[in-house]
Amino acid sequence: MINLKQFLVVFTIIAIGRNTYAEPKDLDIMVKGGKLASLFEYPEVVVVELAKNNAPQKFCSGVLIASDVVLSAGHCVQDGYQPVRATSTLNINLTIRSSENYARQPATGIPKVQSIKVLSFIAMDPTSIEQGKKLKGRDLLILKLSAKFEGPAISIPIANLNGIDRAKTIRFVGFGLDGQGSHGHKLYADVDIVAPRCRSGALGEEAGCREDVELYAKTSNGEFDACRGDSGGPAYIRNIDGRYRLVGITSRASSPSQHCGGGTFVTLLDGNRLEWIRKHVEVKLTPEPLHPMSPPIPACPPSECPTK
Repeated sequence: MINLKQFLVVFTIIAIGRNTYAEPKDLDIMVKGGKLASLFEYPEVVVVELAKNNAPQKFCSGVLIASDVVLSAGHCVQDGYQPVRATSTLNINLTIRSSENYARQPATGIPKVQSIKVLSFIAMDPTSIEQGKKLKGRDLLILKLSAKFEGPAISIPIANLNGIDRAKTIRFVGFGLDGQGSHGHKLYADVDIVAPRCRSGALGEEAGCREDVELYAKTSNGEFDACRGDSGGPAYIRNIDGRYRLVGITSRASSPSQHCGGGTFVTLLDGNRLEWIRKHVEVKLTPEPLHPMSPPIPACPPSECPTK
């Protein structure tokens, strides 16, 4: 099993205040095989900045479920790291090293970069996180922000999971290296669903997949996948109307995998997990019907691809 920490990407800050990647030899790309999101795609997907005294800066991905609430992965706060702010941007390098909330327009035609401090946070299973255990379906983290994001950074609808067994592909969105020397951009990739509720006998506990509360996705050749740095990012299924619905949060690599492309587990947002979220933040979560496209259509050009 890949250690949960391997889904995190370590960053450093250079003197001019720009974020840059540390480059360990075993660093894998993020959203393996992913495509660049266009200007106004996935505005609800944010960068979650994590900090710890005398330690390198880290980032996870996250998704807005309300204008001032971000959902991410619980294991992002392992080893004493704490989330400090969430930023809506196309590129991590457009963010500013700052202790305050800010919004700025980087250039004509580019969406406004917004960054908001984290007011409080809570993990679904803090005891297991402290002990470094696998979270298996409890890999969730709620961030309550100190202010609200403005459009186009708006929350995305959550899907009722009743139709998930008919889904064939899932879309991961996150930030990171693209395998071509570029990094920090918002990328997306479609990955085949192997077990929508981890009920396949071929998986079971041997793969570490938690039945009914996790989903397992993997392309046969490993060309597309979620990877380190995508933790906490959204997992979407395309509805029959062409729009995407949030079904879960990107969690971790499958147990046999030692590199990106070996498959990814998703924490599904079922009734119990949604109730846990409602218990801790005042947010309206009304799951919408899910009728997955069948068969799924090929990936659409960014200019033609609906994101809501």
